[in-house]
Amino acid sequence: MQLLELTATEFARKDEVKSRITQKRQMIQDLEQELRDLELSEQQWSRQLQTIREKLGRLERTEQERNVEWQQILSKLHEERAQIEKERLSIKQRVTQNELMILQFKSEEETLRRDHTEEMGKMGELFEFLYRQVEEYHHQLATMLTAQ
Repeated sequence: MQLLELTATEFARKDEVKSRITQKRQMIQDLEQELRDLELSEQQWSRQLQTIREKLGRLERTEQERNVEWQQILSKLHEERAQIEKERLSIKQRVTQNELMILQFKSEEETLRRDHTEEMGKMGELFEFLYRQVEEYHHQLATMLTAQ
């Protein structure tokens, strides 16, 4: 009876580990999707940054001719550039954080898989032991019944 309770407990643990693995996988998928989204956003910001850098170069060549008017435009573009750089750095930091979290979740998933495999092996051994006990009991019962 105690073996049955132990087996039931082990099956419950197996279901819990399986559920945790599923949750971790979903979290990994969500983080990988966010990582892809952030990388795409970073690419867009990089292209915009490159475009602004090209505009700045053109404006700086003509700055002497239209100094007063262009100073206002340059100032605005520098502000935009600073904002884009700040956004780009923020995105890079989030990408790095997500990559670290993905590595951590993958490591945890591997640990859970290993523990799950180990637990399944133990449950198999318990099942075999219980099965042999039942067979022995049936054999003894049959022997007693035929002896009467």
